[in-house]
Amino acid sequence: MGGSDLPALNSLAAGLQGSSGLGRLAQVCDRWIYSACLCFGLTAQPQERSQFHYSYSSYQLEYSRNLLFNSGRQLDQVYQGLIDRTRNLLDVPRLKTIFGRKHRPQKNRRREARVEKILDRALYNLTVFKLHFGRLTLKMYDKGERVLRIELIVNNTAELRCGKGIEKLPAILERSQQMIVEFLGVVQAAHLSFLPAEQLDSLAMPTFRGQRRLAGVDIQKPRLRAVAKALIALAPGAHWLHG
Repeated sequence: MGGSDLPALNSLAAGLQGSSGLGRLAQVCDRWIYSACLCFGLTAQPQERSQFHYSYSSYQLEYSRNLLFNSGRQLDQVYQGLIDRTRNLLDVPRLKTIFGRKHRPQKNRRREARVEKILDRALYNLTVFKLHFGRLTLKMYDKGERVLRIELIVNNTAELRCGKGIEKLPAILERSQQMIVEFLGVVQAAHLSFLPAEQLDSLAMPTFRGQRRLAGVDIQKPRLRAVAKALIALAPGAHWLHG
């Protein structure tokens, strides 16, 4: 990370979302295909005479976002707490929301319908949190001492339902970014709290007051988050307390 020219990389990535960037990408593919590959089958004159031309499409894709922390200790505290608070909340309905699906992936003869979450600590000092949904995989892991990477792996871009041609690349990148944002929107649970972890996790469970059953409070639900925001907005500020 220390040797990367991050502004240049961001500029290059942003250019792929426009028509001019796609044109340059197609030129790179043409230069490689026609000069290093097609020349073994057709020389330059037959190529011009036949007007032979390739069209390009994408099959596999990896899209990632890196979060840079000030210290490795801070990264470890945030990441480990985030995993502990989040993995029990990621049920099948939430996975379908993150990956933009109404139904589970269908099983066919060639592949299994894979819907699972995996926490892998097989390697020393490396924790990998994976979510599999068919041919789509979301992965989060600590890369280096201060970098937390969130990565989407698309084993077949047809799964994104945006088309596969090179002209569809902006839509593919936008859909990939949306999945990562949806994922981060779920996992950004508080990693530090003045409440014990068990007590905070048990808020969503029902309780009893005498013989009366009381519903739990699931702060992951949009309706309850809206109520919490309203209470915070209507709460008296510090200047009210000291006034």
